[in-house]
Amino acid sequence: MQLQMTDALHELGVRPDTLTPSDRASLDRDGYMIVPNVLPPAQAAAMAERLDTLAVAEGENAGKDFHTEKGATRLGTLINKDPMFDICFLHPRGLAAVNYLMEGDFGLSSITGRAAQPGEGLQALHRDNSVRCANVLWAVSDFTLENGPTRLVPGSHLHPQSPSEAMENAEARHPDEIYVIVPAGTLIIIHGWTWHGGTRNGTTCPRHLISAFFMPRGNYQSIAHRQLTQASQRRLSEAARFVIDHEPAP
Repeated sequence: MQLQMTDALHELGVRPDTLTPSDRASLDRDGYMIVPNVLPPAQAAAMAERLDTLAVAEGENAGKDFHTEKGATRLGTLINKDPMFDICFLHPRGLAAVNYLMEGDFGLSSITGRAAQPGEGLQALHRDNSVRCANVLWAVSDFTLENGPTRLVPGSHLHPQSPSEAMENAEARHPDEIYVIVPAGTLIIIHGWTWHGGTRNGTTCPRHLISAFFMPRGNYQSIAHRQLTQASQRRLSEAARFVIDHEPAP
């Protein structure tokens, strides 16, 4: 019998009560939910350190398997680069929220890293895509007011326009925006239509974020490399492979 999404999620630890009523209310009303201290500080720090190590190893090619960004170090295809990142796209709380937002129709489009460099990192407020999508974000550095935290506009997923359509300057501060000030190890899940963006890192250290981005099955980002290496195929369970919906490498 072919595996179904409900069965796969159950095998990965998602239960009817994995999302609380408060979680659902926050996603419906605000377009995001925040769960602090999901990862221990040491685990988050190890992820941030691994992102830095990968960035050095990839050098000028860093991000070319997803996209590059001035002022931020981007890394693509983390699924094939270290098993430590598996929890970022397989954590039950994250999957439960994605399943709720996407109504059961989703796969993993990309799993990427972003490190806002000192003095950089400001993004225009934006939506992640024009189709329904969900972004599971992991703060693997402390997010402080000084180091360029993510900003969000609560309730903006319900707005009929995107920030670029509704604002004269989408890089400008929005009167309703909030800053996500959280400790490393925090899980942040946003409806992909929620207006959000990075802010300027005013410190001397990079600020690290990991993004597991989910889209409707078969309708993924064209810039994402979505093939599993043989090692990843062997490592991931059948349920995990079903949920992420990646192609095996030749």
